Amino acid sequence: MEKKGIFDNPRNLKILLAALYILCFVSFAAELLIHKHTYFDWEKWPLFYGSYGFISCVMLVLVAKYIVRPLIMRDEDFYDR
Repeated sequence: MEKKGIFDNPRNLKILLAALYILCFVSFAAELLIHKHTYFDWEKWPLFYGSYGFISCVMLVLVAKYIVRPLIMRDEDFYDR
C-alpha cells in the first residue's frame, strides 16, 4: 500500500491555504500601519517591497529561460557521441 502524504488529505490543504491567506492579510495590514524609515522616496509607496520582489522573481525566471538556457543547452544526443 502506498504511503499517503500530508497534503493528500483535502482538509490539510484547506488549512494550509487558510493560514497562507491569513498571513498575507496580516503582512499587508502591517505594511500599511508600520512606519518605515526609508532612504529613497519610492520606498514609501504602499506595497513597494512586495511588488519589487515579485517583479524581480519574474525577471529572473525570464532571463533564465530565454537567455541562459539557450547558452547552456546541449543536443539531445550530446553524450551519445
